[in-house]
Amino acid sequence: MEPTGKLEFNCDSCGQCCRNLPAPLPKVCPMLDQATEKCTVYETRPNICNVQWMWENVHSKTTDKAVHEASTEAKCIELKLIAKSKE
Repeated sequence: MEPTGKLEFNCDSCGQCCRNLPAPLPKVCPMLDQATEKCTVYETRPNICNVQWMWENVHSKTTDKAVHEASTEAKCIELKLIAKSKE
């Protein structure tokens, strides 16, 4: 499969994906400014943190664009719900 255009995923910069890194990484990304919920290295962030880069270079080879967009959105919602349940 070839990547076709920009992903339709609108990040609202909630920081939950940066607060729930998979093992063996630290739970919270050390580049997340927890006061502002913003990435301190956003312009030069690692590729793994760039949804568009990951789509174009990794996921587009094995996944349909609409499926990938839906799964990305679902994971985002899941992380927000987990955070809300801990409040």
